[in-house]
Amino acid sequence: MKIEISRRQFLKATGALVVAFGWPIDVKSQPSSAALRTSGGPLPPNQLDSWLIIHKDGMITVMTGKVELGTGVSTSLRQIVADELDYPFEKIIWIQGDTANTVDQAPTFGSQTIKRGGSQLRQAAAEAKATLLSLAANRLGVPVEALTIAQGVISANGDAKNKVTYVELLGGLSFNREISGKIKPKSPSDYKMVGKPVPRVDIPTKVSGEHVYLQNLRVPGMVHGRVIRPSSVGAKLMNVDESSIKEIPGLVKIVAKGNFVGVVCEREEQAIRAARELKVNWQEARTLPPMNELSDTLRKIPSDDRAPANIGDVDGAFGGAAKTFKSTYQWPYQLHASMGPSCAVADVKNNEATIWSATQGAHQLRPTIAQLVGLFPANVGLSTSRPPAATATMPPMTPQPMQLSSRKRRESRCAFSGCAPTSMPGSHSVRLWS
Repeated sequence: MKIEISRRQFLKATGALVVAFGWPIDVKSQPSSAALRTSGGPLPPNQLDSWLIIHKDGMITVMTGKVELGTGVSTSLRQIVADELDYPFEKIIWIQGDTANTVDQAPTFGSQTIKRGGSQLRQAAAEAKATLLSLAANRLGVPVEALTIAQGVISANGDAKNKVTYVELLGGLSFNREISGKIKPKSPSDYKMVGKPVPRVDIPTKVSGEHVYLQNLRVPGMVHGRVIRPSSVGAKLMNVDESSIKEIPGLVKIVAKGNFVGVVCEREEQAIRAARELKVNWQEARTLPPMNELSDTLRKIPSDDRAPANIGDVDGAFGGAAKTFKSTYQWPYQLHASMGPSCAVADVKNNEATIWSATQGAHQLRPTIAQLVGLFPANVGLSTSRPPAATATMPPMTPQPMQLSSRKRRESRCAFSGCAPTSMPGSHSVRLWS
């Protein structure tokens, strides 16, 4: 599916500059441009306004550095906030992995999002609710202890007509409060939303085909790039025969810098053909061992071996065992990739850069990108944009369209063809006794 959207339509729907934030889950539900930042970041974690925005239409935006990679965190994190705020789940929306509009919560990896990112959001929501209760007490003329919250409505105990909503208290305004860390979140026994089955918010559009994956993202005026790679790690670029593809239609530019070689074309199929037919001469390097020697090579690498545990007399147990078993298990390179080819989109011009990437750590990747194109990090906007799942090996794809875009001053899309990221091989030895 190819999704086309004009810049004017995009800005009208989101109310924010394209350079400022990532492709939204629901463009109609995004906050106003006054609420979003267009540069800078990350946001300070000790400010309530870095985590939550209450809008005039009753929607609440959650801003998080954690990202949805297909694990369902876009649903579970909203459950946490809705539960802590006593607010309708369906009125919680979010911005994810955007360097200008989120806190740096570290990369999304190791199944740590709920444990670490969720606890931060829960604390922020608890302090936001405490602030709203304080404002309501002043508005309604009753002490905080005499107030009850239900679905974002605060009312006086015994007087249901004496009430005020979150929107009436703070809709469209800022909290202007620091997170003290002194407000105690709800007890798990009081959870109404967390731990309950809630339909995942990211599934329906994926099933219907409406979900816009990063590979389908198109920006007006965008060109397409492909990177040409040598057959060995550490190979040195000797020369490029640009005349070998001069007849290919749509060719925009051949980019060669150091050991980087790429092609830029008006259309994707043209870029694929240009990358395949461009004659490049490499001085290959033999830096990797043959595949059948990987295990032995790994074991010969100097290491700092430390036992994770040392309990009991293992050698004595083996010495007195009736049977012993010893074996070594080896495995080669394994595919560790998403369902779609690695891809990124970049726009570098006017001393600013905008990148849409499948990265799991936008904040961590930004300094590298800034250094690559010679910009201040604050002028680089990076956001995780709807990946078809992602892996820790995705981020290296991101700098490549930057190389191409920065030399054409046009939006450039770059994707892998016929290859995918891999994980390292390994070897384990096991001894058992009985």
